[in-house]
Amino acid sequence: MVQEHNGVKKRRLDDSVERIEDSSAVGVEFQILQGYRNFEDEVVKDRASAARTGDIDLAMQRLDEVNALFNQAGGLNSSANTLYAQDSHAVMSVSELASISVRNLKLNSAGKVLNVDDMINAAKRYMLEDYFEINRIPMPSAGPEPTAGDDSQANKSEDDTSDQEENEFHKCSRQSQKNELQTSYLGNFEEYREFSTFNWLKMGTLFQNLSKMPATVDHMLGPLAIQKKQRVVTQRREMERVGQKITAEAVTNDSLNDNQSETTPEQVKKCFQVLMSKNGYKRINLFKFIIDPNSFARSIEHLFYTSFLIKEGRLVLEDDENGYPAVRPKEPLPSNPNEKEIERQRRTDAQQKHIIFQMDMPTWRKLIDKFKITESFLP
Repeated sequence: MVQEHNGVKKRRLDDSVERIEDSSAVGVEFQILQGYRNFEDEVVKDRASAARTGDIDLAMQRLDEVNALFNQAGGLNSSANTLYAQDSHAVMSVSELASISVRNLKLNSAGKVLNVDDMINAAKRYMLEDYFEINRIPMPSAGPEPTAGDDSQANKSEDDTSDQEENEFHKCSRQSQKNELQTSYLGNFEEYREFSTFNWLKMGTLFQNLSKMPATVDHMLGPLAIQKKQRVVTQRREMERVGQKITAEAVTNDSLNDNQSETTPEQVKKCFQVLMSKNGYKRINLFKFIIDPNSFARSIEHLFYTSFLIKEGRLVLEDDENGYPAVRPKEPLPSNPNEKEIERQRRTDAQQKHIIFQMDMPTWRKLIDKFKITESFLP
């Protein structure tokens, strides 16, 4: 008896630990949801900045934040459909932010992207090498690179002032000078516009080698052999004869009432009679009473019929000595008229509680193994 009491106490302790874990998980889920809402507010502000500057780093930074929030949501054991819906909406917002940034990129020599004019002039230089060699035209030479004196002066300034911002300024200045020299050098090829002066085969070969475009064959205009279609002769079937007219059976209120009387009320009465004949007024475990180990559907029906008996006051639902639900027939009313009236009034005034039982297939199998049910109590 002491071991059973300890077992009940342990189950209650486990239930309390699970409730604490569930409450902590709900708190974490609320924090993540609040993070997604704050994220949406920040993205709205970033749209104006992206439209003005075209900075793609904003979208990349927001994408990292979304990934961090999603990793936190993935650590929850419970179902988090709300968080996944918020994550999908956040990813869509990042995609729109990236689209705004790409549409507003600044394509010039001062930006961080490739200048269109420099790209075209560099392609011209690559395709004009053979033209210059055949016609003995000297290739324009590149301008002088930034001298080492600039670097030494920058290093000296770094040693003297140890100012990081000044070093960054010198670095940007040298990069700007280098970009200007490159643009000036490539500008020497801008005057060449004649189509025949460029070696397009050289450019096409380079593209074919570096690109991932699959090789195609464009000379096949049709199948190698054309076969004439053979005509398929179909044979007409004889029309099937229509049989005798058949209609559905008419359903009336009387037939519905007859079927109803043959199912639920009769089965409820039969369950009570079997309980009284086999167990009398003694208490029996609810699951041993209703479960049929060979049929899950029959077990659900037995539970349904038992609920009617409890509702009508024929059975009493209570806990047994192990804390499991049990049922027993309610005692008959006393033979004394006064005591009989008092007991009837007490039962009428008794408070009723509504309980919902939920049983699925895995729970049904676990209950069979738990209580070692080998045959059905009810037929």
